[in-house]
Amino acid sequence: MIFICSDIEFGLNFLLTKIGKAEHQIFHAEKDGFSIDEAHQIIDAAYLASEGEKFLIAVANNFNEQAQNALLKLLEEPPKNITIHLLAPRKHIFLPTIRSRLPIEYINAKKPPVEQIIDFSKFDLKSIYNFVKINSYIDRLKAKILIEEMFNHYLILENVSVNNRQRFLNAIGRGTALLTTSTAINALLPIMLILLECEYDSKVKQ
Repeated sequence: MIFICSDIEFGLNFLLTKIGKAEHQIFHAEKDGFSIDEAHQIIDAAYLASEGEKFLIAVANNFNEQAQNALLKLLEEPPKNITIHLLAPRKHIFLPTIRSRLPIEYINAKKPPVEQIIDFSKFDLKSIYNFVKINSYIDRLKAKILIEEMFNHYLILENVSVNNRQRFLNAIGRGTALLTTSTAINALLPIMLILLECEYDSKVKQ
């Protein structure tokens, strides 16, 4: 099946929620385009024996034409218990031969409301501790939104030292990257702690 979502990360979270605890494997394109080599990885995974239902999810901003052609036979006749999902931001990324053979579902990428679990007017170690305690399993989508909120708050701070500014920007970059490889809380906590130091700079130098 083809899934179309303007926000790839949101779309992937949607799919993972939809398939629940079923066995699955995710294939992220290493670059912007899903390559022929990555298509062969999916084909190899599809023909590995599986006792129960197994989902193979290919995720990319673009799908190489060669990769799509390589996947065509598999998409038409997948092995028993194998379900293949293709996720991309636009329908016309896919060849007509692919679109004509697979149902297409659109995922609405509306961002869910994020509870105000950090009050920046009372931002201190205690509030960070409470955040970690309550939100140790926060999902990646909410974490991404909170990173944006922390960055927006940082932008209004004045008199932050050059060192802390650089540390905060580095933490934002590392935290965003960690969202794909680690738990969301591990991505958020370093950003919060350095943001607190930036807050301290701003208050002390007023």
